[in-house]
Formats: sequence, structure tokens, C-alpha cells
Amino acid sequence: MVCIVDSDEKEPIVYGDVLNPYANREKNMETIAETDDPLVSIYFQAYNHLEDYTKPAIEALFRYTKDIDYELILVDNGSTDGTFEYFKSLDHPRKRIYRITKNIGALYGYFGAKNATCGRFIRGKYFVGVPNDILVTENWLKNMLICAESDERIGFIVPMSDHVSNFQDVDLGYTDFEDMQKKAAQFNQSDPSKWYDRIRLIPTVCMIRASLREFYEADYAFYYNFADDDISFAYRRLGYRNVLCGDVFVHHEGSTVVGADPVKQAEDLAKGRRLFQQKYCGIDAWSDVVNYEESMLDVLFQESELLRQNSPHILGVDVRCGTPLLEVKNMLRSRGISDASLAAYTTAPKYWQDLYYVCEGKVFCGDVDRVKNKAGGHTYDAIILGEFPDTYENPIALIRDLTDLLSDGGVLALKVRYYDVSDDLQEIVNALQNTPSKVSWNVDALIPLLEQMNYEIRLFPYMEFPAEVKQAFFDQLASIEEYHTDVRMRARYSEERFDTLMTKYVILLRKTQ
Repeated sequence: MVCIVDSDEKEPIVYGDVLNPYANREKNMETIAETDDPLVSIYFQAYNHLEDYTKPAIEALFRYTKDIDYELILVDNGSTDGTFEYFKSLDHPRKRIYRITKNIGALYGYFGAKNATCGRFIRGKYFVGVPNDILVTENWLKNMLICAESDERIGFIVPMSDHVSNFQDVDLGYTDFEDMQKKAAQFNQSDPSKWYDRIRLIPTVCMIRASLREFYEADYAFYYNFADDDISFAYRRLGYRNVLCGDVFVHHEGSTVVGADPVKQAEDLAKGRRLFQQKYCGIDAWSDVVNYEESMLDVLFQESELLRQNSPHILGVDVRCGTPLLEVKNMLRSRGISDASLAAYTTAPKYWQDLYYVCEGKVFCGDVDRVKNKAGGHTYDAIILGEFPDTYENPIALIRDLTDLLSDGGVLALKVRYYDVSDDLQEIVNALQNTPSKVSWNVDALIPLLEQMNYEIRLFPYMEFPAEVKQAFFDQLASIEEYHTDVRMRARYSEERFDTLMTKYVILLRKTQ
């Protein structure tokens, strides 16, 4: 085979005076691109559910995706209900259709279609994945493009939706399809203050720069579970930003996988989680990332005057992969402050690389007794201690070192507990049956020693456990006849004892001027 490629009108890419890997990738993609390439490649894969999911999804896509040049890549992943014929009937000027004869997974559907392509599979500047259980809304794509075009380092974007975890959900309170679209149109008003940086994203819909996706689409080690976590980490470690587009809502019907075995699903999740830990040197995609510390940060912003001013300096100590610091950045941006300086100190080297990109290089690593020496040299308006004091050998010495790093009026926020009980329901039941010992450095042990440090001290109780889960727990108890007739059982499983076990506290230390 002989191929002749016409490059007469192309120009070579050369390094500029400023070395910028993100700009270089975009320029190289522009060189490869053809003049008639679309701006966006929308990838739509379906497996059955033609009438209840696929048709409504395509109709919404056509109705609410206007004035944007996009190609439509349609993949029938082994359907048996006429999906292929429906795809062929669709009227779109930039349509490509791929038929996979047997469904052996969504990942194979994608790569099977890609490998069958004679030429470039993704021809747009942006790749957008839309599953068939999604109903898009007015301005959905326009707003995501505004976000992507605002910064060449934004590589991975997802919208808000319903029926999704990872704090990506929003309840618009709609009653039907038309009401949903009406309220979504009101919600979908472009607003940069609602672009939230995240360590990890779960894509219902996703937008990825083609220049980024071309050289990292997926790790074949993850066939489904934790594949999204993997690309989230991979993209951030390449220096790109993962952004939750808080000014876009799309409706997510939920999984089209009906009748899946919950036991097998749990086993697959556990295997994917372990595989992720193997790849990323022990980092857990859940516990090391979902530490949003909502209660602590709410108190911090409520009580700190310095965080309401421009250019605040914030230090996170043992904040794992850095989610609390990114949340501080997001909360400041929503208040019109975009020039915050973030720094991190970690006693666990495995977090260093992820913190590096959260803090743009201002990361210190070492033993806990070295924090003042390594992170010193300047002061901080706010310091967040991410782990409980009882996890340290000498927490009082650490707290003294951290308060010495505060600027005048600066605050140190830390969380304390009485009991080391997780949110696992079975563990809570066991703790209610046999009350565990209090942790060594609980509230009663810490407060008298902190009072000797001559800092203003405030104490705020909170409970991380979801209220609806707690309610469901006690509703289930109430359905048991013995719970009503046995006084000792009611006392053992009382809400008072539950709250005592699960309540934690934010301690705020302020350096007075």
C-alpha cells in the first residue's frame, strides 16, 4: 500500500520563547487537523433501551445542541432492538455509525469503533461522551465549551446531574420532562465562579480535550470500575485541571444495566479499588480523595476574616491528595477571590505528586516534627490539619508548631472526636452494642492543654454521617417489634448514644493581634 499525504499548506511546529506543554499540544493538534474538522466530536454509545432511553436522549441532543459545529459518532454496542436501524435513520450532516455485533463491554465498544476507523476517530478539538441514559439541556454544551476555552490547562470537564455521587448532584425539584428542561434552562447560566476544581470526577457526560485524550484514553487494566478515577488522576498528574461545571445540569436517568448481580458488582468494585491502589502506590481513590471536610471548611469561612480578603495564604497539613485545599480554592472563587496561595505539608510521600499540582509546586514533605522548619519562612492566614490529633504521637507539639506559623488574626482548623467509629453501618451497630474506648486525644483531653496556649478557642460540633441514612437506620429499628417491647434494646440503640458515637468537633484556634 502506498499513501501520499498532502502537507504543502502545513507549517512545522517550533518551540517558542516560553515553553508551554499545554499550548504545544494544542498547536500540534491544529497541525494534524483538517480545515473542515468540527469543533466537537460527540460520542454516543447505546446498548438496547431504544424506546425508553436512546430515542429520548437523541431527541434532546438534537433539540438542545444548536449553533455548535459537532460531529456525531454513534456506536450500537450489540443491541437487538433496532438501535442500528434507528441510528441509520437519523438526519445529521456529520454522522458516523459503528455496529458492534456482540456487547462485551463499553470499553470494547469504544475501541472496536475506533480501530475500525480508516483515519482519525476523534476529529473535533473536544471529545464529548454522552451515554444513552442522559437527557441534555439548554446551553449544556455551550457552557462547557466556555469553561474549556477559558484555560488551556482545563482538560477534563463534567456537568452537574442527578443520580450521581461524588458531590456532583443537584436537585432541581422538577416534576416531569418539560419542567426539568425549564428549570435546567434557568440553572444553565454561564458562571465561572461555579467551575469547581476536583481531584476526581465521575462522568455522566464528559468533555475532554482531544489533544489530551489522544495520548491517554484509558489504561487497559481497568475494564470498567475505577477507569474514571484513573483518568482523573492521570490527567491531573499531567498538570491538567479536572473541573466540575457547576453551571450546567443534565438529567441522568441512571444505569441502563438491569438485573446486575449486586454481589458481583461489589466484588468488581473491590477488585478495581485494589487495582487502583496498586497502580498509584497505595493511594485509595475514595478515602484519600473524598475528604471534602465540609463542616470544617464551613466553620473556617464563617470565622476567618482573612479569608474574605484578597491574596490569602493557606496551608494544608496531611490533607491526603489535597481535596480540602481545592475546596478552599473553589469557595474563595465563588466569593470573587481568585489569587489564593495554596501550600501543603505531608508526612506521607505517596501524596506528594498530587499535592504538587494542587498547590502548583508549593509542597513540603517530611516527618511531623519538621513542619515548622520546612513550611516556615512566611506565615499563613489559615492552616487546615487534615487528620485527627489522635493519629499523631504528640499532637500538642504539632499544634504549637502550626500556630507559630499563623499570621496575626490567622486561624488553625482541626477536627477531633471521642470515638474512632467509621460511617459503616455494621461498625456502628457493633459500637452501639459494645461501646469502644475513647481515643486518647479527645475533646476533653485537648481543650485544657490548648487553653494554656493563649489563643482564642472556638468549638463547633458536627456530624458527617448523612441525616437520611441515620433516619433510615432508625426507621428500620422501629420496624422491629422487639425494639418497642425491650427497654434495654431501645436504650442500647438510642439516638442519643448514636449521636454521642458519631459527633465530631471542629476546633478553631485564632492568633489574636
